[in-house]
Amino acid sequence: DAEIGADTIIYGNVRIEGRTVIGVENTITEGTYILNSRIGDCNNIISSRLLNATVGDRETVGPWAVLDDTGKSE
Repeated sequence: DAEIGADTIIYGNVRIEGRTVIGVENTITEGTYILNSRIGDCNNIISSRLLNATVGDRETVGPWAVLDDTGKSE
């Protein structure tokens, strides 16, 4: 069950699954896949994959980043 905060913009072709929590005022662009992740506030997630990942506040992820619970990005 995903939770999505107010004023978050989610483009088409985005998948959000599992126990994902997304804060307020985020922008998540097309082609993004998010699974069991926590995203803070005011972020830009650009065409990326987040798998059991944590993103703080006011970050830009991507384009084409892969974040997971190992703390490594590809």
